[in-house]
Order: sequence, then C-alpha cells, then structure tokens
Amino acid sequence: MMRTILLTILWAASLGAADSFTVTSGPQPHQVLQRSKEGVAQTAFSGTALVDGLLEGRVDKGGFTRLMTINAGPWTAVGPPLKTGGPYAIELRFTPKSGGRQLERMENLFVGDIYILSGQSNMVGRARMENPETPHPKVKVFNMEGKWDIAKEPLHELTKGLNDVLRGTGLGLPFAKEMVRRTGVPVGLVPCAKGGTSMAQWDPALKSEGRKALYGNMLARFRDAGGKAAGLLWYQGESDAKPEAAAIFGEKFRKFVAEVRTDFAQPDLPFYYAQIGRYAAAMEPAYEGWNQVQEEQRLAESGIAKVGMVATIDLELDDLIHANRASLQRLGMRFAKLVMDGAKPRFSTSKWDNMYQIRVEFEGITGKLATSGGRLTGFSLRNEAGQDLKIIYRAAVDASNNSVLLYLIHQKPLPEWLYLWYGYGLDPICNLTDTADLALPVMGPLKLPVLLH
Repeated sequence: MMRTILLTILWAASLGAADSFTVTSGPQPHQVLQRSKEGVAQTAFSGTALVDGLLEGRVDKGGFTRLMTINAGPWTAVGPPLKTGGPYAIELRFTPKSGGRQLERMENLFVGDIYILSGQSNMVGRARMENPETPHPKVKVFNMEGKWDIAKEPLHELTKGLNDVLRGTGLGLPFAKEMVRRTGVPVGLVPCAKGGTSMAQWDPALKSEGRKALYGNMLARFRDAGGKAAGLLWYQGESDAKPEAAAIFGEKFRKFVAEVRTDFAQPDLPFYYAQIGRYAAAMEPAYEGWNQVQEEQRLAESGIAKVGMVATIDLELDDLIHANRASLQRLGMRFAKLVMDGAKPRFSTSKWDNMYQIRVEFEGITGKLATSGGRLTGFSLRNEAGQDLKIIYRAAVDASNNSVLLYLIHQKPLPEWLYLWYGYGLDPICNLTDTADLALPVMGPLKLPVLLH
C-alpha cells in the first residue's frame, strides 16, 4: 500500500506541466459575450488539475494577474473581464507547486450584443442563395452544431425550392451587419427558427421535453450561447391563420413573450417581431384568420412592454409566401432601425373632414410619407361582413401633415357603420412607407360612424 502511494506521488511530480492542467469549458473562438450595461463581459473557465498550483490570466499581451490558487481536482475560475469590442485573446498560465508552467490560449473573442432569431420559415430564410449576403468580421453565429463561427448564409438551413433552386438567405445577417455599421459593436446571432411552425408548437409548456421541443431547444441554445441576450427577433404567425387558432393568437403571443422573459431571467428583454405579410393565393379556410393574426400583432405592441413590430406587407415575394432576398435585406434593416431608433410609423386616428373625405392620421413617421409604384393603394372601406363598399375613388398623401386623404363617392345607401382597413385580405397591394423605408402595418377593422351631412 505504501509503495503504491509513493509511486503515485512520484508519477504526479514527474508530470510535465502540459499534462497537469486542462481547460474543459470557457469562451470559444469567435464567441460573442453579451456585454453588460457598463459595456463589460465577465469571462469564466473551468477544468481539472492533477496537482496544486497557481492560475493567472491576461488579455492579449498585457500583464498576468492572479486568478486563484488551484487544489488538485476540478476547478472553476473567474477570468479577466473584457470591454465591448474585440477580437481579444485570453491566456491562462498555470504554475504547479512542483515546478514547470503551462499556457492555454483562447483567441478571437468578442464582447457585444447577442440576438436570438426565432419563429418560422420567413425567419429561417427561404430566399434564393444567389449572391448571398457577404460575411462581416464582427458578426458571429452560434451555428446549428453548437459552435461559434463567422456568420454566413444560410444561418439556419439550406433547402431546395421549385426547380431545385437552393434557398437559405434570411434577414439575420443583414440585420446584424447594419447594427455593426451603426454602432461598431460586435453582434452574435443564435438561430432557432423552424419553418411551418405554430404557436402551439412553440408552447413554453413543452420545455420539459428539452431539445425535442421548439421552445426547449431555443432555451437550451440560448443558455449554451452564454445565457444572456440583447434581444429576440421573432417572425411567426402564418401557421396560426386558421380561424380557431387566430382567435387565441393574441393571448398565446402575450404568454409566450412573458415566458421567454421569465425563462431567460431577463424580465425586460426587448422582443422585436414582424407582422406577417402576404400570401399570394386565393382565400381558403386554412387562412381565413390571416387578417386577425395581423391585427392581434398590431395591437400587441401597445399591450406588452418593451416590444416592437416591423411591417412586411409591402415586401416582394420569392414564392407564394416567402420574402425574396432584396425584401429580407430591407426587413433586416427595418429591424435594425426599430432596435436603434424605436422607429415605427403607426396609425393614430381617422376622422371625417366632410362627408366626402376621410383623413387618416399617423404617428412615428420618419421624414415624409411616400408611395412606391404610382398611386397610393391598400385602403378600403367595408361593411361589417368585410365586403368592399367601393366608395374610395382616390387615396393620396397630404404632405402638409403626413396624413392620408380618402376621397369618397356616395353612389348608394351606406350602412350605419363603416370599417376602415389597410391591407385587407391575403394578397393586398400596399405601398405606403416613410422616408426611412418603414412600412405602415396592416390594420383593421377600425369602426367609423357614417357622416351623412
């Protein structure tokens, strides 16, 4: 027995430093660490040591500072703090009591902002992989294999569409590049979206199933990527357009946002989302709740703290339902403007100027209202059943106060109430934006009494 102990001690003492100390967890190359409000990220490392010794650390070529005294066995240490920016390199130096020295080096570390990308296929990105977005050295991705890397398309997955055209271009990379352009701050993206998924499939109650569930997988990836985020970008709702699902969409969405904030342990986590856009098809039962989902999304913005919505109704499609590459680039820019500026043009009120003219007023306009593609389209006045009354013969922007004038002709008796819409139906033509290329969201039905004199 004594001989065995003596041999073990001699063996440990004879180990080279490279054999006595290992790092098993810590920042990965290309990782973005979420910065604090003070613009700093704390690093942490763990591992094992076969002998006692001193652990020191340094950033880049700075001087080494003492981190901790390690006793043989598992160890966990708080590493050097890093300021917003990068790339950084951290070196850990272990000096065993028995002599020798070991260095472990972690390179290409960044401190900035992390954004979760989640929802369904328009967040995944289904645009053609033709001239995909170019990478940026300060934009990183926590890829689908659970490793940090330079962000490049596809962020989520590569699929085939019609005629075997490869698809996978999305909004995430344009968004991140614009954020870096405006702030200089590195951005880390954590893609978690899945095409064709409903709010029921994203139910937070399914998190007990772990990575098998969409929500559980998002939560696990969030934690694996560092467990902190600057915000979440969400694009979902097309799969909830059946009337029965649309009727409860608003409630489910509010609960979803609340659960995300609870499970992320960030009660004030900014939540940015897209209002669903167009579906270039004839109406069918599966999509009769499309406008209701859009309206619930519009109303949620005023009912939930620290959320913001971007409109998509004016964007061009690459197929029946998915935005094309140019549109996704614009949408990424719109998300960045929402995050940076809080920019979001919205409907304010409507009123009768006289019995032949309705004025629609807005708020949050950047610059001036404008239209693309000729005359202003998208507004309609309907009855309670949704039938177009065909009484608007002209819609025009009043540049003096950024309102829209609807010119009416009364050719037949009108119902007691009118219902104002912008973007009615599955595939409306809507072309109202402001100077910052921010679109007006779909809205309606907004109830108006008929003015008879």
